[in-house]
Amino acid sequence: MESSGQTGAEPFGKHALVCTAIGAPRKEDEQARAAAEARYLDVTGLALIESTGPPATRPGQWSSVGMGLLKMKGWKDEGPIMWQFERKDSADGFGPGWHNYQPDPKTGVDSVKIVEQLYQQHRHWGGGKTGTRSVASGRFSYALNFVAGTDGVQHHGEQTNTQTNVKRAVRRVPVAQACKCQACTQPRAPSRPASAPARATVPPPPAALRPDAPPQGGGGNFEQQLKALLVSGDNGLPRCWTGQKDVLITVPSGSPEFLQVKGHLLHSLNAGGGVQIGKILRVQNAAVYKATRRDASSENLMFHGCKSTENENSIVQGGFSVAKCVSGGAGHGTWFAYNSSYSDGSFAFNDAMGWRHLFVCVVSKHGLKKDDATTMRVVGQGGAYPQWIVHYRHGP
Repeated sequence: MESSGQTGAEPFGKHALVCTAIGAPRKEDEQARAAAEARYLDVTGLALIESTGPPATRPGQWSSVGMGLLKMKGWKDEGPIMWQFERKDSADGFGPGWHNYQPDPKTGVDSVKIVEQLYQQHRHWGGGKTGTRSVASGRFSYALNFVAGTDGVQHHGEQTNTQTNVKRAVRRVPVAQACKCQACTQPRAPSRPASAPARATVPPPPAALRPDAPPQGGGGNFEQQLKALLVSGDNGLPRCWTGQKDVLITVPSGSPEFLQVKGHLLHSLNAGGGVQIGKILRVQNAAVYKATRRDASSENLMFHGCKSTENENSIVQGGFSVAKCVSGGAGHGTWFAYNSSYSDGSFAFNDAMGWRHLFVCVVSKHGLKKDDATTMRVVGQGGAYPQWIVHYRHGP
């Protein structure tokens, strides 16, 4: 292994650490790398590619602060946020107006999360001296400069395309105001390098199991099919549950239950470039299930990302605990997303083997605190049950 550059440097800066592997990587090295990335994500809330040195060592430069945001003086969680750029013309599928920042197609890094962290750092640490930072969104990278003291105003700064030098205003809005145009909700797949082998063509699933298929038989979409599996039997538990004593049961690959959960996730993931489903686990915790306040008329199958293995285990064993919630204020409620793309963007986590984890939950309106009917719902204690955990991976 050979390396050059300064350790702790910004990963996309001119002094980034450059490593050259000599020979094929050993399996042990790959396992150690995956474990290190998973640990870094658990501790900081950031992907390892987002890391930089601490602010004290980088005067006048950006730093990836991650969970350090929670320790900033004056920091206040304002709930889910969306960052947008303004177009004055029509091009690349975008019309005039404000459009959402997109994930970096090469790394999958969530640009909205990075920009929000940079903005909070600018507000609380920078004092207007935090300089310019480059962030990848969609096909391009942009140099960002924030405007001090513009909260509540139409824009919060300016981005400059590092390739074309085109400048556009950027703004910060509640996620409920996110753009819902096709270009924003269905980002194009990243282009395949010329040297990359062509991917095999996979036959499409039957029409009734395709995420884009119209409702079958008067509205029999994925959510309705899954709800049918969850109808209670004579023992008061869902009919799809087995008699096994384990809390986590692996759903057989290729079964109707597996295909319906997979279809429900992919229907709104908007990932582009393909998604692999590793496995789907059914959570069979009878005590937690019976403590959930069910109301079939108001229930939806929604998504929840919990950011760490520790949080996931806690939810599996004890259900969702409003007392542990942070967003919206202590004890406000547990947040769930209508679309898997929202939870995937900032809240799903990668395990040591590189699989992302996301809950598919049965969510009623018990103790309802918020429901915009399109993006999110916040419910009180007992308002949701963690029915499945999906392990998935972006890309081929």
